[in-house]
Amino acid sequence: MTVLRETEKVLIPERGVMLGNFGVAAVNGQESWVTDSEFITNGKSHQRGADGSTFIARLKWSQPNRRDK
Repeated sequence: MTVLRETEKVLIPERGVMLGNFGVAAVNGQESWVTDSEFITNGKSHQRGADGSTFIARLKWSQPNRRDK
């Protein structure tokens, strides 16, 4: 498998703090979810809006997801 830069899409907003340790789940053959949370170290919201939120990005496939078994 290869990531193609021209097909990349932003799924989760970047609001001034690190994101990482994301998770991906195949819900069914037509839908997958990507989850991630903002990393807050001092317990205070960031000036660009980050506040430690957890995000879920829902992907709907135009063709059945081959990873769904």
